[in-house]
Amino acid sequence: MVRDMIVTAIEVDEDKAGAAIVSILQNMATTQGNNADGNN
Repeated sequence: MVRDMIVTAIEVDEDKAGAAIVSILQNMATTQGNNADGNN
């Protein structure tokens, strides 16, 4: 799912792909951090 989002971002606009990937990774990190804290 995340891979598909990254691929789509790259296909749509290569200039924005880097920012899109960073955003996705930040969202994933936030989710993992919340899970570690016991907040779902």
